[in-house]
Amino acid sequence: MLEGLRKPSELIVIVVTLLAFGCPVQAIVQAYGLDERTVASWRDRAGQQCQRVHQAVVEQGCLDLVHVQADEIRVKARGMVAWMGLAIMVSTRLWLGGVVSRTRDSSLADRLLHQVRACSQAACALLVCTDGWAAYPNSIRRAIRSKVKRTAGRGRASLQVWSSLHIGTVIKQTVNKRLTAVIRQMSHGSIAQAMHLLRRSEGGQVLNTSYIERLNGTVRERLATLTRKVSPCRSAAPGS
Repeated sequence: MLEGLRKPSELIVIVVTLLAFGCPVQAIVQAYGLDERTVASWRDRAGQQCQRVHQAVVEQGCLDLVHVQADEIRVKARGMVAWMGLAIMVSTRLWLGGVVSRTRDSSLADRLLHQVRACSQAACALLVCTDGWAAYPNSIRRAIRSKVKRTAGRGRASLQVWSSLHIGTVIKQTVNKRLTAVIRQMSHGSIAQAMHLLRRSEGGQVLNTSYIERLNGTVRERLATLTRKVSPCRSAAPGS
């Protein structure tokens, strides 16, 4: 991303780091005497380079994923709401991919799971755990499949879901925003094989989404733009 830029590389790295941690562009412009368009250009170049590195290093179909968890973050910005879909490899805590969408629909899940598929070895044993969002099971089945030639001779190969794919769903039931029950069920595959993959990945004793939820919490904590906003009036104690 530094190719062709005339500013000192140390300054560019500082600016990109501040942007990554949610520092407002206007504050960087004032602090370093830069043009707003220059800062935005560095941000875009850094993002594009990170994407190229991720595709070149992670999305090469070489990982034995074993156990993957996926979830979304709701981001409320000025005049809009966006959704970020994230996926993590549980055994190594490797972030496999992320997508952003203005709507929480099947397209968001499809794009995220295709990134996961690009990271995985073909037809390996795989457990994918998600929350109860109805779009996930079908998106997983659409992404985690390979071409199979069923007949000899001419003709197209058909796409077939991996026989070793297992989908676990964790549904949290709440009343008045308080957790009352957790339902764990298989949306695809075998519970016995799912438990075996859980043990292989050291991802817990039961179906869960704990690891991706921790990642979501870390992302919200470290990035100011994603921090949940609380009204001072609601958070203040009575009489304070």
